[in-house]
Amino acid sequence: MAPTLSEISAWDTEHLIAAARHWTTTADRWEDVFLDMRNEAHFLVWEGAGGEGLRQRTSDDLSIVSGK
Repeated sequence: MAPTLSEISAWDTEHLIAAARHWTTTADRWEDVFLDMRNEAHFLVWEGAGGEGLRQRTSDDLSIVSGK
């Protein structure tokens, strides 16, 4: 038997709200760390393929990270 609307409305959903808050905070931290790393990559004096690869990869990944 399916629950009624009033039964569903009475469910405690605080755990879902807390989980959403946790994952939003975690995503914000990940984005901040990535942006710090990306910015440092552009100021790092590293010549050659390794440095260019680092800068290219962090630039390419920016849209993915920002799309959280």
